[in-house]
Amino acid sequence: MNLPHRTSRQGFTLVELLVVVAIIALLLGILLPALGKARGLAQSVKCQSSVRAMGQANQAYTVEYNQAVVPILQELNVGRRWWYQNVPFQRMIAKTDEDTGSDRLNPGFLCPVAADVDVDEDGARLRDTYGSNSTSLKNNPGWNQPGNIKFFRISEAVSPSVTMQFVDARSAEQLNIESSKNPSNAPVLVDTSAQDDRIVYRHGSGAANVAFIDGHAEAVDRDKISTTKNDPNEKNHTFWYILGK
Repeated sequence: MNLPHRTSRQGFTLVELLVVVAIIALLLGILLPALGKARGLAQSVKCQSSVRAMGQANQAYTVEYNQAVVPILQELNVGRRWWYQNVPFQRMIAKTDEDTGSDRLNPGFLCPVAADVDVDEDGARLRDTYGSNSTSLKNNPGWNQPGNIKFFRISEAVSPSVTMQFVDARSAEQLNIESSKNPSNAPVLVDTSAQDDRIVYRHGSGAANVAFIDGHAEAVDRDKISTTKNDPNEKNHTFWYILGK
């Protein structure tokens, strides 16, 4: 008796292949957003770690220098030096000794979300990633005058736990709500990569990483930062005014 032979299958049918492709596409559609979100969260955590390191270095600086925070600006014989060029501060945030006094750090220290940072073989510019608050501080004796220094002592800060010291920013030597770059009738420090001296809200759905004067760091939403110089409700002024308004 001859039994019928079973014909072995060769490969997949077109329908089966389309089903497999559809399943893969569905899985990718589910996984990619989650992976992107996880990557963004990791970058934000890394940035916040750098901001916190600056806040803690600033605290250490006050111990070494009789409660004085890292000066925002110093007019020295060798020229103007901003906060991110301060040699003791640079060493406190693990900047290499041979590169101190410049405005360059290891790119690994900078905010990984900052796409417009000028990076080369020597490092990257700190000022293109973070800024320092100088609101209510005065130049002493005056801008561009020999011996001018802009700083404060930690004991002078009115609300150190809620007042900003360092923050995500673009090309920001100093961030000042009273700056002439910020007209009194316009919102200050809005998210824009086209202008200097601006906070940049790089994280989440619109937040900036902030180190406060007391040394702690956290992500802060735009509506808790942005304000105007002459806001009748004095919205968020405590966040800005170091010595009080």
